[in-house]
Amino acid sequence: MLDVSLPLDCATSGRSGVKVASKWPKSGAAASSAGSPGAGLVTIAGFVNAGRSDAALRRLERWHLQSVARRVLVPLGDDWRRLGNCCRARVSMHASIFIRTPPPGSKGSNFYSGLQHCGSAWVCPLCAAKIVEVRRRELDQGFKALRDQGGSWGFLTATFAHIKTDRFADLDARHAAALHHFRNSRAWKSLKGAGGIGGVRTFEVQWGPLNGFHPHDHMLLAFEGATPDGLHGLLYPAWSAALATVGLRCDPERFSVTAAYDAAASYVAKWGQEPLDRPWGIADEVTRGVAKRSKVGVHMGMFDLLRRLDATGESIYHDKFSEYATATKGRHALHWSPGLRARLGLGLAKTDEQIAQGIEQGAGTLGSIDEFWPLIMAKHNQGHLLEASNRAGWDGVLEFIGDLIKREGVRA
Repeated sequence: MLDVSLPLDCATSGRSGVKVASKWPKSGAAASSAGSPGAGLVTIAGFVNAGRSDAALRRLERWHLQSVARRVLVPLGDDWRRLGNCCRARVSMHASIFIRTPPPGSKGSNFYSGLQHCGSAWVCPLCAAKIVEVRRRELDQGFKALRDQGGSWGFLTATFAHIKTDRFADLDARHAAALHHFRNSRAWKSLKGAGGIGGVRTFEVQWGPLNGFHPHDHMLLAFEGATPDGLHGLLYPAWSAALATVGLRCDPERFSVTAAYDAAASYVAKWGQEPLDRPWGIADEVTRGVAKRSKVGVHMGMFDLLRRLDATGESIYHDKFSEYATATKGRHALHWSPGLRARLGLGLAKTDEQIAQGIEQGAGTLGSIDEFWPLIMAKHNQGHLLEASNRAGWDGVLEFIGDLIKREGVRA
């Protein structure tokens, strides 16, 4: 028999290694916006970790974390309706729901078609996994294309000092203004004369209990030839001056510019929920910020806030995730300089929504689960059903659904 134990998204107890949070606290901001969770939330924090959990558990965790994000954000209003419907509601009233298989030779896993996707890489772990993987592959292709053209990349990280009481929206606004000043500085514009042909910028956010929100930028700088020496000495004063215009500061050691290679050993420790089958590369650093796992008590990624909320029920994690989500809604996380994608042969970029909703060419079909979708949804088995199909194909789907029908006493 297949493992069809109760899903991670519904209440249960007694499973070894599974921590049960009976409810979230009903005080402070969590009381007004979290709603009434009702039955307890099962967490898998106890047996999912950065280096050793298998791919199935990582995929199941994404389904679970999405349910936590929904509980935080959907009660806030219609702005989060797309998240509420993501991977749950059909794309249209009469759309059929299929279990699909990845293209031959792909390392992907089975997935659903016919369902809506919110397309938010900021707050939805399911959409984020798909979006950042496509962005990473594009960036990796661009990285190699420039090298084949005789060019090189520089990797810049720009941060600034902040304190625990800073509100994210205020930091974000001041950061945006400083970035505008920086990119209009003489130092930045002089990169063109040094062979600069553009770049790629991503925005990352972390949070820690000691120093609060930690927004910062990663930038890949593209050069026609070798990466120039002395970039730190050229660009740091410009970044520091730009920050000063908005009342912020940055110590020299918190601003770095280095030559970028395919893989950077210094980022191996930042590998998050992805399999450890290769080193953490520059492309991962630039695209996978939201998926990083971090040490509790230091700088936590935004999905770490959901993990901590689920594990502890503490309202601070609810409030900080909500604050972050509200400020980043509708924004793009990755920005290419005009013309750079075309120069590297990448073509037009798809939107996050197009990537999330899209189906790779060559994907197969196992079958339709239309008539069983209400039961699967009611018991939060979407992720588990996919894992049954990954393990045993359509036979696994039929066995899982049959077992679920027997367990629930539903007539087929």
